[in-house]
Amino acid sequence: RDFSFPNMTSVISRQLYGTNFSFYTKDEIRKLSVKQITNPVAFDDLNRPLRGGLYDPELGVSPYDKHSTCVTCGLDGLQC
Repeated sequence: RDFSFPNMTSVISRQLYGTNFSFYTKDEIRKLSVKQITNPVAFDDLNRPLRGGLYDPELGVSPYDKHSTCVTCGLDGLQC
């Protein structure tokens, strides 16, 4: 089977001429990675993590939680 496009120029609307990568500075990493814990209670009555608690969903998904997605990045526990 041939999966190639018959007229490739009609599919590509823009051409990329380059890309640039950089690293975060120490200060940028610290700003992105800090989450203040403000709630002394970690879980609600149904054993769900509370915002501002030690297991705040914004800190990522537990590797033991197979059903939730991260509220920050939207990925599951294995990819977050």
